[in-house]
Amino acid sequence: MLIGGKNFAWFDLWSIQHFSAGVIVGTFFRKRNYSITRAVIITLVSAYLWELIEYSAEIGLFGQLLSVWFGGVEFFWNRILMDPFLFTLGMFLGFYSTKRILHQCALLFVVIWLLLNMFSENSNQFQVYIFNLVF
Repeated sequence: MLIGGKNFAWFDLWSIQHFSAGVIVGTFFRKRNYSITRAVIITLVSAYLWELIEYSAEIGLFGQLLSVWFGGVEFFWNRILMDPFLFTLGMFLGFYSTKRILHQCALLFVVIWLLLNMFSENSNQFQVYIFNLVF
């Protein structure tokens, strides 16, 4: 499935968070005069490192509480391809865009999304709620 829950779809609502976080990171790199090569390398390494940490949490390496909160293992292609790609795409946009509103919207989305999910029963609860409203 193309769009849906994290356990079976290429894109889920967390994909928007990955893209928005990339915009924030790209803005950070631009403001600190990083070269695009250095920015891409750091972005890809951090994206795949995050996916490894996330997978470890999903399978319980950091304890049952985190494993339950993550709500199962993410769809393979979402983890390996889409999330790192969207994070990197967002980084490029943040790196090359000087539109302040873009950076502010990305930051606002990331903060709200993380707060909503941090205080949810699990990382899918809010996403399921939204999908039930829309579909």
